[in-house]
Amino acid sequence: MILVDDEIINKCPSLKLWIIKGHIDNTIKDSTSHLIDEISNNPEYHDSRIEPIMHARSAYKILGKEPSRYRPSAEALRRRIKSGKSLYKISPAVDIINLISIESGISIGGYDFDNIKSPITIRSGGNEPYQAVGRGLLNISHLPCLYDVIGPFGSPTSDSVRTMIKEDTSELFMVFFDFGNFHLTEKYVIRAKELLEKYCIFSPEHIGHL
Repeated sequence: MILVDDEIINKCPSLKLWIIKGHIDNTIKDSTSHLIDEISNNPEYHDSRIEPIMHARSAYKILGKEPSRYRPSAEALRRRIKSGKSLYKISPAVDIINLISIESGISIGGYDFDNIKSPITIRSGGNEPYQAVGRGLLNISHLPCLYDVIGPFGSPTSDSVRTMIKEDTSELFMVFFDFGNFHLTEKYVIRAKELLEKYCIFSPEHIGHL
């Protein structure tokens, strides 16, 4: 489902991409608000120097990207709640992605599959920026980046506006960027599936890893 570029294989041999794909109902208002409140107020998730985040930061450095300027999203979310800022409550699917990312320390991309034009490849980003959710233009050069036929659309730092999950999204495509935490990631893939089934009436079509 995702082709891996040789440079990524050579420089980040421990990288595995875990995928969850399926049909969702993302319109159930406020169903996940309590989950966001609970995790935002839990000091257990204030530490951003945990193994999955450190693995991601190391991969960024190997690829030539400064992780303190372009933080993996899991690190950015943990730093946000540590600083006392509340998490945005967006939609059930996005809330679940943020929740799992904070709990696990694993950066997760969430996409509207209907807006992705296959084939999909992951490679080191080039000089073409994309409009990132909540960030404006993102310099993706040397970031591990997902591409489709149209161009780049996602990375462990931020998703693109073009393929972002919206309220009317019905085909969810989640990518766990696992830089060396195989068994831990598997645990959280299962947890994500369970939460999606509970709060998004999720019907899985594919769950697995490359």
